[in-house]
Amino acid sequence: MLERLQFHITRGLICAKKKQIFKNDLPVNTFRSESLKYCLGFTFILGVVLAYAGIWSLHVGVNSDEIIVSSLDTPVWIVFGLNSIGFLSALYYKERSPAAASWILCLAEGIAIFVLLTVHFDPHYLFIFIIPVLFAISLLELKQSVMYIGLVIAASVVLFYLHYQTWNFFDKFIFPVFLLISASVLLEFILSQLHSNLIWYHNRYLTALNNEQIIRDNEVKLEKLVNNLKDYKRYLSATNISLIQARDDAEQARRVKQNFVQNVSHELRTPLNFIIGFSETMINSPESYGEVNWTPDLRGDIECIFQNSQHLKALIDDILDMASLENKKYEIELDVVDLNSIIHEVVLISESTYKSKGLYLETDLTSNIKYVHGDAVRLKQVILNLLSNALKYTSTGGVTISTKIVDSMAWVFVKDTGIGILEEDIEKVFDAFFRVNKSNNREDYGTGLGLSISKQLIELHGGEMSISSDFGKGTTVYFSIPLSSKQA
Repeated sequence: MLERLQFHITRGLICAKKKQIFKNDLPVNTFRSESLKYCLGFTFILGVVLAYAGIWSLHVGVNSDEIIVSSLDTPVWIVFGLNSIGFLSALYYKERSPAAASWILCLAEGIAIFVLLTVHFDPHYLFIFIIPVLFAISLLELKQSVMYIGLVIAASVVLFYLHYQTWNFFDKFIFPVFLLISASVLLEFILSQLHSNLIWYHNRYLTALNNEQIIRDNEVKLEKLVNNLKDYKRYLSATNISLIQARDDAEQARRVKQNFVQNVSHELRTPLNFIIGFSETMINSPESYGEVNWTPDLRGDIECIFQNSQHLKALIDDILDMASLENKKYEIELDVVDLNSIIHEVVLISESTYKSKGLYLETDLTSNIKYVHGDAVRLKQVILNLLSNALKYTSTGGVTISTKIVDSMAWVFVKDTGIGILEEDIEKVFDAFFRVNKSNNREDYGTGLGLSISKQLIELHGGEMSISSDFGKGTTVYFSIPLSSKQA
């Protein structure tokens, strides 16, 4: 990974360096710099040709000592000298000052042609000036090239005057100069289009470099992200293994706890049934014990033993039911049962207890509900639990049981006028061992398992249970049971 990162960084630096070079060196300047190289090459070749032409202008059979003195064509060697001076000077200033090198080369070529035409003049020879004009258009800026073309035209006027020794030459002057100017304008137009294309390609190249840099940056980021994801994957794998182990340990601890609770509860049942049986016999049939002095205090203690034994038995039953529900071993026998009859039976069982506390127990059952799909024993257990809870927390008023049909479900509502439940406790009432009033000095207090067991029993029937409460005014617990197709 380190080698790949170093590779990406190196490539990024090279790309940035290229981008900086192209930003600092505009395409037009690059074009002129390259054009200067080609113009220098052309000038060198031209100098070689002129030297060759000068040497071949020697008269045949002349002594070599007289070559430089009188036997050469002088204008050729003057042009050769100007060409060489311009070439060497431009070559010297090429790197130091490209603009000065361009001017020196253009002026040297122009002057060389001017000298040549002073000796060998012909109006059509003015087209030779197209060579330095092309140099000027390629190497100089627009204003400078226009200035140079103006100098060429002025030189042309001087050449015509020197040849004709009069100003009456405009009829012969206009056509070649017009063609020279037209060719210059055309060349300028072509080169300007070329410069525009170069600028466009330059900008596109910079954009491509920038996109390339972005892609490389994203490659580095993506590689880092992939490595991070691999690290996260290893971490998640280790975490999952730990969670699986923790879940197995928790499940094992839960099974141990439930087995312990069930075993203890079963072991407590036998002696508890003896205590309940004997205490009940002492209360209901004290004469069966012969001449025992049953003082009021003794009878009160025995009644206390009997009531607390009953409470302990109910607690054990609830714990066993809860353990069976948690182990998914709790079975219900679903059948077609009469819901209204079940409610009436439960009301008959609980009515005397309500009357002893001065509370009413009323029903408001709809006649549209006849049969539901459920377990009669467990439905009685649920309704008894709800009535028992309502009785514990209601001191005035009473409880009303009502029913109604919603879609394919029968709904049962148990509404009391008790103390109600705080809003923050409503979501907790179905938790095991949760009690609304947690004081231990109440005469009637629950185990906190009734609602939790009831909710799970209703869910086993395919229904649901919920609760609503207005603190200080009362509570309504309601649940649903699937209706049976048999309603006749």
